[in-house]
Amino acid sequence: MPQQQKDTETIKLISQLANYEKQLKILEQKVLGERLVREIAKQIHQSRSLDYILHGAVDQLREFFLVNRVIIYRFKADWTSIVVAESVADNYCALDDTDLIPRQFISQYLDSFCQEEFVPNNSIIRQQTNKLANHLIIPIHKESELWGILVADNYNEKRFWEAWEVELLEDVSIHLGIALNQNELYRELEVANQELQELVFKDELTQLNNRRYFDEIILKEWKRAIREKQPISVIICDVDYFKQYNDTYGHQAGDYCLQKVAQCLALSCQRPTDVVCRYGGEEFMILLPNTESSGAIYVAGQIRSRLRQCKIPHQKSQVSQYVSLTFGVASCIPKVNQDYQTLLKIADDALFAGKKQGRDRIILAKEV
Repeated sequence: MPQQQKDTETIKLISQLANYEKQLKILEQKVLGERLVREIAKQIHQSRSLDYILHGAVDQLREFFLVNRVIIYRFKADWTSIVVAESVADNYCALDDTDLIPRQFISQYLDSFCQEEFVPNNSIIRQQTNKLANHLIIPIHKESELWGILVADNYNEKRFWEAWEVELLEDVSIHLGIALNQNELYRELEVANQELQELVFKDELTQLNNRRYFDEIILKEWKRAIREKQPISVIICDVDYFKQYNDTYGHQAGDYCLQKVAQCLALSCQRPTDVVCRYGGEEFMILLPNTESSGAIYVAGQIRSRLRQCKIPHQKSQVSQYVSLTFGVASCIPKVNQDYQTLLKIADDALFAGKKQGRDRIILAKEV
């Protein structure tokens, strides 16, 4: 075989080998790309944090494509855009209030989005591929609405974008749309759960917490007080001669009376840890974590004073011309071998003693 023909065959083989290596490299990248999409999908299914999902996605995409920046823009109601997630190479600065994509582009993009006619300079949108460009721009939909755009940015240096790279980003965009819908469902579920909790733990008439809530929270606070060796106090109070009040003024007036009493209790217990409950009928419970007996007596006094200022008439009361309360107060520093029911029992005993002594008073129980 002539030397020239041998050289030609050699060059051909080298070219074929180079092409094979190129195709193999592309295939490897596609496999890695599919793995990336699966990883992002996995994160979406495992996490309820939309922020975590979006920031994780832009970090992974920037590392995979070896670009300078990957950004997710969200469109606001007026169609201005804000950056919600961004991943930037070490030698580049994060965006501030100035969009990387000019607002003029955003406006043009939105105007022509439906027609898919507008292609800005140095950019690729959707399936317009196989060209040199700085930006690759993919729309993100929340259900059928345009929510934002995903931008892979190579800044001032153009790069060749393969068709499969655009398809990969579109797959990621679809999964991000799923994440947006999922996040919306989670928020609706949280609202529904909160409303359900209110139904379960709220007293409908007074809007205070109910007995079920008190029984749950006192157990938690009791255990915490044991761990931290801190005092805990309970106040039990009862509306004096409430049956006579109902008989005289009617049940509608009785409901109003209980609501006013509940307001006095709530206004007198301002700490986030204080728990005020309607325990049943005309009986109310107050749980005061990290509170000694002196603090509990002060709170009871505040409630009593507020209720007196309301001056709710009570003709059939044997202790006052107005609605009044009797209080039983108990405090202790819980010990490991003690049960919180003991504290409730001595507070209830103090309340009973107050009623025997004439009502409209505050009785402090002996220490547990």
